[in-house]
Amino acid sequence: MNSQPIKEQFSEENLDKYIEVGDSQSSETSNKGNILFKIFVSICLFFIVIGFYSTFFIDSFDKPKDVPMLNDPHISYLIEQIQLDETKLKEEKEMDIVLLLNYYKNYQDYRLKALADYISTKSCRDYEGCAAQAIYLFVRDSISYIPDPKEEYFENPLEVLISGAADCDGKSILLANLLQQIGIETRFILIKGHIYVNAYMPELPFTKKTEGNWIALDPTCKNCEFGEVPYSNVYNQREIII
Repeated sequence: MNSQPIKEQFSEENLDKYIEVGDSQSSETSNKGNILFKIFVSICLFFIVIGFYSTFFIDSFDKPKDVPMLNDPHISYLIEQIQLDETKLKEEKEMDIVLLLNYYKNYQDYRLKALADYISTKSCRDYEGCAAQAIYLFVRDSISYIPDPKEEYFENPLEVLISGAADCDGKSILLANLLQQIGIETRFILIKGHIYVNAYMPELPFTKKTEGNWIALDPTCKNCEFGEVPYSNVYNQREIII
């Protein structure tokens, strides 16, 4: 019995239908892929924007509350315990300015450590960022500004606490020392006729920083918030960084 191969017969009309069905399925798959891709891109952009916003514009740390002042009983008691050694003070004043500022920045005294810890714990629930703000506000608002006589005089941080007043170098010395007491690295920026503090705080938002991970603090500026200094100071020619 002769058999012939069965051939499927396609008319042009049938062939067009197959092509249309194939194109339709391919188009549907492509559309789904495009929608999924757009959703994926949108989600990625959302998280990028949120991350950028939180990193650069949102303060990610607590704000200090009820920052104590010099008349706080605990602080008054600490200051009453200070007894300065006149001979030692005289020797300090004879030091080179760079050595003296570094010495005062790292000056160790249990009352300074106790003061820094007290301000931090009384004002903040969380240490990170908040404690540094509290210490800055304490020095800015508690220590009155009074200029030195013609001859420059750099105060020991304990001298500043006893007098409750100092010029830019005395206030900056106390601020730098108290920040060092809670583990924050500091340095002094000397410009013409003025001095202020830089604190190394990599955890702070980008908008707070002036140079890398350093934040500028000027405790003589009554209108400056944490991380702000007068515009002229930031862009003034730096003479010394200590």
